[in-house]
Amino acid sequence: MLSIVLLGTGNIAQHLFENLQNLPTVKLTQVYGRTAEGLSYFQQKCDTTSKADAIKDADLYILAVSDRAIPTVAHLLELKKGLVVHTSGTVPMDTIPMERRGVFYPLQTF
Repeated sequence: MLSIVLLGTGNIAQHLFENLQNLPTVKLTQVYGRTAEGLSYFQQKCDTTSKADAIKDADLYILAVSDRAIPTVAHLLELKKGLVVHTSGTVPMDTIPMERRGVFYPLQTF
């Protein structure tokens, strides 16, 4: 089973969450958001945190945050071993400083 931590609480994060939680081969381990208020949508459905040092280990980290927040949020995962991907179609993959990185851009518009 693929374990996933979703970082972000906006529209894209919510849509990804709803679709990923229904996949039998995926375990949504945690959702990270900057504020407790932003996490309210996810709290009854999944483990959540607003503390960077409490982000759990996972196979995959999906950064569903604004384009300008990608570098900052990616740095929170520097010690993690999982694959780190962002969901932007305009930000280069190299914005993520890890060796195991990628872009997960399944849609042109949301």
